Amino acid sequence: MLYCESANWQEMTDKARLVVAKQLEVENGIMARSLLPTELSHSMNFVVQPEHTTSYIDARLPEVLATCTLVMWMETVASLAVQPYLTEGYITVGIDLSVEHLSFTTVNQTLQIECSVTTVTGNFVDFDIVATVNAKTVGKGKHRRAIISQKLIQRQISKQLKEN
Repeated sequence: MLYCESANWQEMTDKARLVVAKQLEVENGIMARSLLPTELSHSMNFVVQPEHTTSYIDARLPEVLATCTLVMWMETVASLAVQPYLTEGYITVGIDLSVEHLSFTTVNQTLQIECSVTTVTGNFVDFDIVATVNAKTVGKGKHRRAIISQKLIQRQISKQLKEN
């Protein structure tokens, strides 16, 4: 827990205020994480459209689900699974993903993606993800997301924009 003996905000130096602010962010992130249920899973269905296919990217390729679309949908399902349990002002961002794209999925087929939380360590959430069409596994993966403050993300983006 944050502990600050007999100091008030006005008496603190800018550096001390920054340390306290960072500590509050960490505590809020941990608080957000602690609200995650231990047995959490989530699934969504997606209908493959022409713009989701490899041929949309390169006409020489077949009109089947592109791996980049599969990855995007896997990340989306994982993100939406945990978002309702996070403290306001916090989101998750994907930081690691390992995917096996095992079979073709064609236009108009419905793909079901299901994720399950496997571990929560610090502000990291790990998932197992499976993509199926008609109960046949067409993709699977492991994914890690980090719980992070939206304010921190905005500060980092602003800093990068100033540097460029």
